[in-house]
Amino acid sequence: MTDQIRTKGSLKGYFEQGDTPTGSQFNDLISSSITMGSDTNVTVSTNGDYDLALTDVEGKGPGKTYVYDYSGGDIVFNLPSVGTTNLGTWYQIVNISGRKVSILAADSDTIEDSDPAGSIYNGDSFEDMSSSDNSEWEGELASVKVQLISATQWHVVHGRKTWTSTQFV
Repeated sequence: MTDQIRTKGSLKGYFEQGDTPTGSQFNDLISSSITMGSDTNVTVSTNGDYDLALTDVEGKGPGKTYVYDYSGGDIVFNLPSVGTTNLGTWYQIVNISGRKVSILAADSDTIEDSDPAGSIYNGDSFEDMSSSDNSEWEGELASVKVQLISATQWHVVHGRKTWTSTQFV
């Protein structure tokens, strides 16, 4: 399985210098930039709560990349309730919306150093689509991949941009 997200340099090569990409062209670029071997990408275009599942119910199963592309509001991805039989389960979230994306653990589960039933969140994706003259791309995709490593512990396998865990002080 290959995890690949295009670099800033390869993003620049997608368009000719001076081009102003349309929304459709940009979405095509993002879709082609995120590959997970033969796994399926799921585009999420609604805000609010989005429940992930342990089986592939309505396309919300594990082992997929969820691309959040809705600029109308924040979203919370709710991880499912898990146990030792689910070890190795993973989900990858990519934020291209510029809105706040949160991933919430179920029950007493934690995500890295979050509190039990805590969360991690990110509030930015592309900082600027391009420079003022469209000659340079700026910013990177905000993404995170979490994997279950014990009955109650989600581990961040990799991430781009800043993801903050919730902790009570």
